[in-house]
Amino acid sequence: MRNLFLVLYMVGSISCLAQGSTGNDIYSRFLRELRENGRSKGNVEIIAPVQLDTLVNYFCYQTTLQQKQGFPGYRIRIFSDGSQSARQKMFAEKARFLKHFEQYGVYISYVAPYWKIYVGDFLTRSEALKAYEMIKKVYPYAFIVNDFVTISN
Repeated sequence: MRNLFLVLYMVGSISCLAQGSTGNDIYSRFLRELRENGRSKGNVEIIAPVQLDTLVNYFCYQTTLQQKQGFPGYRIRIFSDGSQSARQKMFAEKARFLKHFEQYGVYISYVAPYWKIYVGDFLTRSEALKAYEMIKKVYPYAFIVNDFVTISN
């Protein structure tokens, strides 16, 4: 019985991660398909506490939310300027950075009056430190900051 709960939870969780639609739809469809009678399909009776549905739905919601907002991680700030010509300088620095390090994503931030450039999407500080060691040779004033990062498949 406990194994059935575990299997249901795992399948529901995996389907939430694998699909772009909401987790509730996927989980409901999964349970509906299990309950349906059909040719060469056996009858499956699912006896599960309501808390299991709540737990799986909460997990799906959290996963969907994290995919939209990003995951806690690190980026490297390579530029910050608040002067009147900061915007032009920022675009020049972005182009310069992409010539040297095209493998990292570049993120521009403007919070009046400062233009800032952040680079990379690192889940761990050790990943960020490896990139920082290379980047600081070209950008000696760069430093690592906490941020929400986007992870692509």
